[in-house]
Amino acid sequence: MTEDDRLQARDLWEAMLESAFPFALIDPHTHVYTDGNKEYAALLDIDASKLKGLSLLSLYDDDVGERIKSLNASFAKGSLHKTQGRAAMRRPNGSLIEVKGWARRIEGLADIPLVLT
Repeated sequence: MTEDDRLQARDLWEAMLESAFPFALIDPHTHVYTDGNKEYAALLDIDASKLKGLSLLSLYDDDVGERIKSLNASFAKGSLHKTQGRAAMRRPNGSLIEVKGWARRIEGLADIPLVLT
């Protein structure tokens, strides 16, 4: 990956942070949010400052969590580049919301590929 590729990835992410649509980044090795915009945090009914470090797995039932682990392992290896689906997400306050979304592998924002959702 070139420095220009890294700069383009950073510019794209900075635009997503300012977007009116919810976006977040997840480390596929740890399943932890590394960043996200206020719209994504609002889905979880939390302040955006509390998104970073939150475990994605803590928001789903065990069977969905196992699927997330498998998908993230594939993102980390590079054998999966994008996916979409729906599930019930449990907010940190315990309430449930139905989410429908997508995730894709993104490189250039960190030393490792991340998952953009």
